[in-house]
Amino acid sequence: MSPSERRDSPQSIFPTLSLQERAIGAGMLLGKTTVTNYRVAPDGSRIAQQTLNEHDLQSLAHEYRKDPFARLAYARNNVLAIMEDTRQPLADRKERAKRYTDAFLNLQVRLDRMSYPGTDQVQNGVPEYIPDGLSDMGSEEAIDPRLRHREKIRIDKTRIFAKYRLLFHEIFTEEVPRGITSEQWKKYVTQKVAREVFSNMPYNYGGAPVMQNRSVRVDDIIDQKLSVCRHHALVTQVLLQGFGITGRLLKSDVNFSEQMEPHANNLVRIEGKWHLLDSTAPERSPDGNYTGIFLKPIPEKHIDLNKHIYTWKIPEANGRMRVYQSRSNMFYRIRDNVQNPT
Repeated sequence: MSPSERRDSPQSIFPTLSLQERAIGAGMLLGKTTVTNYRVAPDGSRIAQQTLNEHDLQSLAHEYRKDPFARLAYARNNVLAIMEDTRQPLADRKERAKRYTDAFLNLQVRLDRMSYPGTDQVQNGVPEYIPDGLSDMGSEEAIDPRLRHREKIRIDKTRIFAKYRLLFHEIFTEEVPRGITSEQWKKYVTQKVAREVFSNMPYNYGGAPVMQNRSVRVDDIIDQKLSVCRHHALVTQVLLQGFGITGRLLKSDVNFSEQMEPHANNLVRIEGKWHLLDSTAPERSPDGNYTGIFLKPIPEKHIDLNKHIYTWKIPEANGRMRVYQSRSNMFYRIRDNVQNPT
């Protein structure tokens, strides 16, 4: 962090947020995409145009709870705007964008914990947004891990973002070509995220036990190379949300060959159009080689996974027909990963 963008002094009204976090937060609250612009003071320091105070943060948490996807999209656009600021050399822009990216990821965790406080209540259904601290309990309602067949999967965004920090830096410091549309950019990011998950979370084909009868963090599952589709889908969803891309965790049954089997993947909305995304099973050509991430448009304009069952039949490049059918038998609970992780 440069001296001109250091944390405020202890005497300031809100010392716990960095300058970058307060600027990004202001853009999220006010719906502005220019908050990373600045003016230069006589002493050469940079002064942000908009910043949050303590009262503003509470207001932002309220708005964030109502529509986290919209607020995260404002944050993303503000980080991307840094790379368009030609007043600075490219190297300086990239370093500044990295600082703001880190601030944005930290702020997202803080807002999650403020907007989605932990509770003992178990909910049934597919959540629209996955906050920090959510436990995916699958189709089993039992809270005690010893009474469960399947592991409970906790989402710790601080650890997930740490593992994928370089991916965020890479995408947020790229120079977006002139003329590229928002739809093209979102498809590119979605495919990039899915490839990263597919590459870094090898499928547990060996059938090793996936920490049954335990409450585990998804990053522990990644480290021990025990990932299966439900872990891929959760991490994919968290990363897409981090890039401000609207999506849904999709609990499904899928027919890859002859019979329907339990599965988990994602839905992604790109410029008003829903797409089915499968990070676990990329598309294959007739010779068996991968042709690309399985990202296919679906016809629905509006989707409610808790009220309706959807069936999608989608052909692959190798001529095989995939059939996905949604299901909503998912239980989840939100707890504090730090204080009460069960």
